Amino acid sequence: MTNRRKCFLSVLISFFCIYFSSCANEANTPGDKNNQIDNPIIQVLDAETERQLKQDYWQYIFDDAQRSVFTVDEVWIDYYLGTYNGYVVFVVSSIGICGFSSKHNYNISIGGHDFIFPLNSDIYAWKSGDFYRIATSTSILEYNWRDFLTSNNIRSMYEQYMAYNIIKDDFYMGAFEELDEKIKQQIKYDYWRDFFADWWLTTGIAFSPDNVRIDYYLGTFNGYVIIAVIENTRWAGRIIINGNEFIFPTDIVMYAWKQNEDTESRSFYRILNEDDFFSLPLTHDDADSMYKRYKTYNFSNDKRINPNTFDGLDIETAWHIRFSYNYDRNIIINNPIDYYLGTYNNYAIYVIITPEGVNGGFSIEGFNFSFSGTAPTYAWKKGENFENNQLYRVGNITDEFERIGWDNILTSNDAKNMYKRYLRFFNKGIK
Repeated sequence: MTNRRKCFLSVLISFFCIYFSSCANEANTPGDKNNQIDNPIIQVLDAETERQLKQDYWQYIFDDAQRSVFTVDEVWIDYYLGTYNGYVVFVVSSIGICGFSSKHNYNISIGGHDFIFPLNSDIYAWKSGDFYRIATSTSILEYNWRDFLTSNNIRSMYEQYMAYNIIKDDFYMGAFEELDEKIKQQIKYDYWRDFFADWWLTTGIAFSPDNVRIDYYLGTFNGYVIIAVIENTRWAGRIIINGNEFIFPTDIVMYAWKQNEDTESRSFYRILNEDDFFSLPLTHDDADSMYKRYKTYNFSNDKRINPNTFDGLDIETAWHIRFSYNYDRNIIINNPIDYYLGTYNNYAIYVIITPEGVNGGFSIEGFNFSFSGTAPTYAWKKGENFENNQLYRVGNITDEFERIGWDNILTSNDAKNMYKRYLRFFNKGIK
């Protein structure tokens, strides 16, 4: 072999050694080994077992009255996490309940692994018709997972969970450029100045710009920064702009903000509908770009934001409901809609938990609606303008609000559907 060939061969061998050494080092980069799952594959529960599980769960979760309005087909198993020692492990959630935090997620820690779900969830083990709640995001456990599962079982469960790819790295961050920190602080200050600077005068509660939270940043177009802010309510919210459907896990209000030379002039423009958006110097292309950014928040695993099963309120309707209540009561604070029970005959029915009144529930068509604490119930109907919106009290309360009877709003079938919506607040595992 000539010296030239030997030299070339040495260089080639050195190159491959360096390359494979680099790959090996890259593969062994220190990190959270518990979260490193190679090529996860989702296991599927066989159809017959799933059918029997749903049938048993339907019997387990509902009483006779509730089974009269819900069918087995309406049982919803969110995630199947595997079968171990004959125990089928699965996750169920409540669509009607979501978080008030900016991330809206629920963390369940079990066996040293964190299972994060976008909805209030429980993990059950099921065997021979019996159910054992082994992990929950909200209350005390009924059973210890160690009575049913080994540490290796939990590891396998975690691999199955990771295969669903429920929470991605960009779940809340988006894949585009982030909002400049200086601009973010200016927006927070202006939002505080416009909406909360005098709040302490009426509530006695101190509120500073640092308390302002920008929940979603949707891009900057023609100098207008588009943000979405959760305004103290728990319902999924929807707005349609340029044919694009934006559905957020909680009811939000969208704003456009633009820096003005006069720092004391109004900076915020509320966007409640498509007309509000296009009243600003924004284009259809801007709306489409904003939708692309919205999609990067990866809400796809949250059942509430599926357009086919959307069960919240349009952003515009929710805003009008809250402020119609305030307008009639001469209250400045933005009251949350605690329970939205649906819209019937153009009346939106909702419950607000307040210190006023003594109404803890009502009964209609044989269905009992019960709420903890005081829970006055209202019917709202949109008027020709803000001042003409109609607000009525329904239920067994007589006060300064004009009262309207259920028979003016609901049919028997409406009452049944409203009861189904009510049950979804308190029962997990139903569509």
